[in-house]
Amino acid sequence: MKIVCISDIHGYLPEDLPDGDCLVIAGDITPATNHEVRYQAHWLEDRFNLWLDFLPYKHKVVIAGNHDWVFDTHPEMVPKLNCHYLQNSSVTLDGIKFYGYPETPIFFSWAFNQPHERLVEIASKIPDDTDCLVTHGPPYGILDEITDPRLGDIGNPLGCRALRERIDQLPNLKLAVWGHIHSGHGIEKRDKTTFVNASYVNEQYNPDYSVNVVEV
Repeated sequence: MKIVCISDIHGYLPEDLPDGDCLVIAGDITPATNHEVRYQAHWLEDRFNLWLDFLPYKHKVVIAGNHDWVFDTHPEMVPKLNCHYLQNSSVTLDGIKFYGYPETPIFFSWAFNQPHERLVEIASKIPDDTDCLVTHGPPYGILDEITDPRLGDIGNPLGCRALRERIDQLPNLKLAVWGHIHSGHGIEKRDKTTFVNASYVNEQYNPDYSVNVVEV
């Protein structure tokens, strides 16, 4: 399966994505300019769903991120999305098991932010037989550093220790995709697992990065 990986689109809906079998969007879908939940719900219905319909992929897997407040605080307002939306849940597509995990460590009290103890509990529920793990934030120590000098020293690395510990325990993990730390964009292979920071925008929220395709 060819998996097209993108994250942190922040309202941008690119039409020139690479060919593949499955599109994975690892959170921060909605525009960064308006975090009001009613606006986000309407945008998902009127813009995001139409874009998903336009895209030719056989499968589309989507999770929320820390900017996507409506999924966290008002899930009843989220429209039915034209994709497989995962929130601490899984779906198996053509024999590949995907698991979606939106939580990130506390940072200015954004959506899906959790204290470390709660992250340990939630991460422990990621199934052992997960093939493709889609998280919003990075695991600790892998493509999780802000490199933009304009932002100064903010305490790199910034990844989640609970998530990293759980990833290290997964015996069959082939692919892990995330975003959140925009300038950590890149791809890295370690043993049996390919890790992708799939951020689409840079730290100034401008589209700046290529879209990776990984075969699983």
